[in-house]
Amino acid sequence: MIRSTPTIIAANFLADGDALFYQDVTTFGTTTTPTLATTLVKARNSTGVVLTTSAGTTVMQSAENGNMVVPYDLVCAGQVEAEDLKARTLLHNGTLLSELLERRERAFVAVAPLQKTLDGGSFGLRLDPSATVAADAFQSGKFRLHAPDDTAVEIQRFDDDGATQSDSWQRVARFVWNDVSLGTVQMNTFRGIDAAAVLCQDNLTVQNNLHCGGNFTCDGTMPSPYWVAAHVNAAGVVTSQKGVHTLLATKISGDTAFDVSFPAHPDGAEYVVIHSSSEFHCLVRMQSDSGFRLYTRGHTNIGAAQGNGDVCIVILK
Repeated sequence: MIRSTPTIIAANFLADGDALFYQDVTTFGTTTTPTLATTLVKARNSTGVVLTTSAGTTVMQSAENGNMVVPYDLVCAGQVEAEDLKARTLLHNGTLLSELLERRERAFVAVAPLQKTLDGGSFGLRLDPSATVAADAFQSGKFRLHAPDDTAVEIQRFDDDGATQSDSWQRVARFVWNDVSLGTVQMNTFRGIDAAAVLCQDNLTVQNNLHCGGNFTCDGTMPSPYWVAAHVNAAGVVTSQKGVHTLLATKISGDTAFDVSFPAHPDGAEYVVIHSSSEFHCLVRMQSDSGFRLYTRGHTNIGAAQGNGDVCIVILK
């Protein structure tokens, strides 16, 4: 036992080899110990407490403001908790934290028609397949779909090549809507892609003129170019009709003549009539917009059936 005064014990060396110090211990040299168990390690001055390797390399040093300075890597197999953590380089599972942050999903809200997606841990953005997408135009290459107003949508191509360049959007086809004709397709030219002919699998009506630059063929029937066209025998019986409308003939009693009638002609009484017979003479009298009288005559210019008495009558449309 060591006393500094008769009443103050400074140290006590025990029989088991332990030494107890009851006051502060100041060491000006080096203290070597395999294990140091203590509840407080306090720096003597502002230099702080420095922890070094056996070679004197600083591992950790306390600062006067309470910070701990670690000049080299800090490896922790457990958990590190701190209100603020600063480091020049921070790895997570061998990957730089800065790289992991670059991969993160940016904080945003997807507004319809967009949707956020998650595929195997990767975030993405897509158009909602069930949504309606509104835009001024939808472009693919030099073509785009554009609605110039509420009545039409156009397929357009940007003309910046070829012999003549307008450097503007030009119409390829136009789809128009109105409440009368409903849907209409407008274009200057149409043709088949790789077929020998363009097939229309429905009735086709041409409102204005139709010009054919090649041959015209028809597997069905053609509308007759005649208002009426008929063959009439000597008894006044119509044996054949080829016109658009029906021709009626009535034999005049006691004469080789016929009263001919048909629906009123749009040219009034000035229509073109072509007639013939097996007799020497054939003539028309009392012509109106819906009929006339047709006479046949023999070589003496009187009513006679020197032939078979049949007549043919054609009136153009």
